[in-house]
Amino acid sequence: LLQSLNIADVHVFSHDYGDTVAQDKKHFIKLNNNKCYTTSEGNEKIHLNSVSMMNGGIFPGLYKPLMMQTLLRLPIIGTILGKMSNYYLFKINMINIFGAETFPTFAELYDMWAVIRYKDGYRIMGEVLFYMDERHTNEHRWIEALKQSKIKLHFIYGELDPINPPPFADYYKKIIPNPTIDVIKNCGHYPHLELPEVTFSLYLKFFNTLVIT
Repeated sequence: LLQSLNIADVHVFSHDYGDTVAQDKKHFIKLNNNKCYTTSEGNEKIHLNSVSMMNGGIFPGLYKPLMMQTLLRLPIIGTILGKMSNYYLFKINMINIFGAETFPTFAELYDMWAVIRYKDGYRIMGEVLFYMDERHTNEHRWIEALKQSKIKLHFIYGELDPINPPPFADYYKKIIPNPTIDVIKNCGHYPHLELPEVTFSLYLKFFNTLVIT
């Protein structure tokens, strides 16, 4: 898509699974030498100028998956549970990870479920969640990618997220060199859905500090 639009300079704004993609060797560590990577076709370079993340399990040791996520990853049980999933189970689990004052509307929840239902996507949720195991397998190199990155890094964190509980912000500040992080105190796992205007204003604040070379 970027090639078709003739876009070579990009800024990544990611959440959850997207954070993991940004950490991956092919999408982050490999970029640190010259802030760019070659496309799969090998004929174009994409320049990554900044990465701004939102709530995601970039530190596996702090990550607290929901019980449903844990069950879905179990052999056999996960497969059966995935096929039995329905809107009501989905709603219960989703509400638990939003802030107390930032619940989505039922219409918004149903729209989210409709996306998961598309082409029976809910049946393979357990398989998709195996990226959580990859986080543990690649924990050292993916965290080192963040620590050693030459690319400007920022984090926007919803503090009421039970999956990434409050020790997250302190740990981030401890291990990331020259850390920049914005903490939204009345927000859960989905800052961009719960408080979109606040989240976007924080991102713009970070973006406006960048000096693109």
